[in-house]
Amino acid sequence: MSYQYKLQIPIPEELNKQLRDKVKELGFSSVSEATRFLLVNFVNGNLSVGFFGKQSSNGENWGDIEEILREALQEQKEGRTQRLDSSRPIHQQIMEGK
Repeated sequence: MSYQYKLQIPIPEELNKQLRDKVKELGFSSVSEATRFLLVNFVNGNLSVGFFGKQSSNGENWGDIEEILREALQEQKEGRTQRLDSSRPIHQQIMEGK
C-alpha cells in the first residue's frame, strides 16, 4: 500500500512514551500502525466516539455536553461564530476577531 499523506500531531513527551508503551502492550508494531487502525475503523463506522458530561476536580459541574453542543449550534446558526481560514495561523485569526 502506498501512503501519500502524513499526519503529524504534536504531543507532550510523557504522553508519547505512554502511547508507545500502550500500543506495544496491545500488539501494534508502532504508534503509526495503531493510528491507522483507529482512523480506518472510525471512517468505516466500526468505531464511534461519544462525549459525556464531567465534573472538575473541585466538584464543579461542567454541564451537560448535549446542552453545550446545542448552544454552540445555535450560535453558529445565528452567525455568532467566527469562520477560520485553515491556511492561516488560528491564533492570529482569533485575536483579529476580538
